[in-house]
Amino acid sequence: MNLFAISAIINIVTSIVLGLLVLLRDYRKATHITFFFFTIAVGFWSFSYFLWQISSTPKEALFWVQMFMFGAIFIPFFYLHFTTAFINKNLGFTKTIIVGYLMAICFAVLNWTPLFIQGVSEKLIFAFWPTPGPLYLPFLIIWVLYAVLAVIFIARRLPEATGTERAQLQYMLAGTVIGYAGGITNYFLWFDIAILPYGNISASIYIALVAYAMLKHRLFNLKVIATEFLTFTLWLFIFIRMLLEDTLRDQIINGALLFVTIVIGTILIRSVDSEVEAREQIQKLAENLEDANTRLRELDRQKSEFLSMAAHQLRTPLTSIKGYASLMLEGSYGELPQKVNTVLETIFSSSARMVDTVSDFLNVSRIEQGKMEYRMEYTDLGIMAKSVVAELALSAKEKKLNLEYHDDGKGPYPIYADTSKLEHVISNIVDNAIKYTPKGSVTVRVEKDIARNIGRVKVIDTGAGIPAEALPKLFDKFVRARNANEINVTGTGLGLYVAREMITKHNGKIWAESKGENRGSIFVVEIPLSDPRINSAQT
Repeated sequence: MNLFAISAIINIVTSIVLGLLVLLRDYRKATHITFFFFTIAVGFWSFSYFLWQISSTPKEALFWVQMFMFGAIFIPFFYLHFTTAFINKNLGFTKTIIVGYLMAICFAVLNWTPLFIQGVSEKLIFAFWPTPGPLYLPFLIIWVLYAVLAVIFIARRLPEATGTERAQLQYMLAGTVIGYAGGITNYFLWFDIAILPYGNISASIYIALVAYAMLKHRLFNLKVIATEFLTFTLWLFIFIRMLLEDTLRDQIINGALLFVTIVIGTILIRSVDSEVEAREQIQKLAENLEDANTRLRELDRQKSEFLSMAAHQLRTPLTSIKGYASLMLEGSYGELPQKVNTVLETIFSSSARMVDTVSDFLNVSRIEQGKMEYRMEYTDLGIMAKSVVAELALSAKEKKLNLEYHDDGKGPYPIYADTSKLEHVISNIVDNAIKYTPKGSVTVRVEKDIARNIGRVKVIDTGAGIPAEALPKLFDKFVRARNANEINVTGTGLGLYVAREMITKHNGKIWAESKGENRGSIFVVEIPLSDPRINSAQT
């Protein structure tokens, strides 16, 4: 068996196996159907080519020459049809395709006459090389023309294509050029040009590159592809062996072996395909989930931007309303009747609540967008806490609560912080303690943990307490304890979230403790101590 017979066997296996592989990916797609017919033509040509190479008589050799030419005639026409189907995504029959098929049928009929092939004779190393008839050259010109048309169609589409399609077309173009450039070496010796058909093996490269382009979008199914390729190759090998056996007994044995391998191979392919299909579905769900998450992140960003804009637009008029109401209550515009004062007090308290709410939303928006600015400076935690107690003393007095400030006597309590933001956090916690304490006391205590170099503020109240199930998520957005809603319906559930984010930016901690409902609560804020005198000395 010579090199050319071996190359024919390789071409048979490659074309048939890859053709089946592509068709079974989706047998309803136009591109897969036309590609399969193209590979069948190549496989038929290769099979007949192999039998021609091992022929022992001129008559036998001529028959197989006519057979392999029958397959070769249809190759460029099937391939052009596949190319147009791939580019146009349908099975459309253009005039060029129809005319091509009609010419292929005519040449296929003439193939069995001396007008196409006159006979076989010895040439170079071949004992039975074909001699062309008068119509063979016109056929070869048309054959090459249709091969060139396929290259032109792919090349024209390539600049417009993007992504996966562009990569597929590049592989198809490379395969087409390699395949036809190698395949044309089969025809030189027909016209007594002493060039052997060494390019015959390029048919396998041609098929492989085009099949790779077809399957490129499913490369994660390599397990299925490898299983199918090996199984189909085994089937084809046993089938060819069965045909080449000399005795009926050996043919029956190989036929039975083929039947068994088909059954086992089918079961194996289905099991692997089912496994990969399940993985595909999981991957698809994961991709859908990722798309949904991306969309949700975008919606969350848009929401934050909207809240920021809305808060900015609302805060200015609300601050004005609150300010003017305060001035009128203080008598800046003269003495007002008691009824008007009562209405103004309502306006002032309502606008104050709205300003606080808008401020919470604005802070949340800034935190989520990463736009919250911190102006750090050295200050004293004890002085800050004492100032907050003084500011809220009137609110506690109105509710007849005892609001007290204590420290552990280890002051000062130097920290490096954004004074306004840290004061906002402490004020919010103390204000909440006053709101949710119907009777009793609220105590603000400042401590210094020298061992850990920590300053600590504790806000202890005798109020409504916190249910155990609410404690783990108390500092999340829009979370409020059940009993808190019963006492104060105007809260947003954002204050503690903002407090946690601000304290985190100060490298501190904040948490809450409670023994249960109606048993009071303790809120603790810890901030690292930072003495400017020590820091400057170290520097």
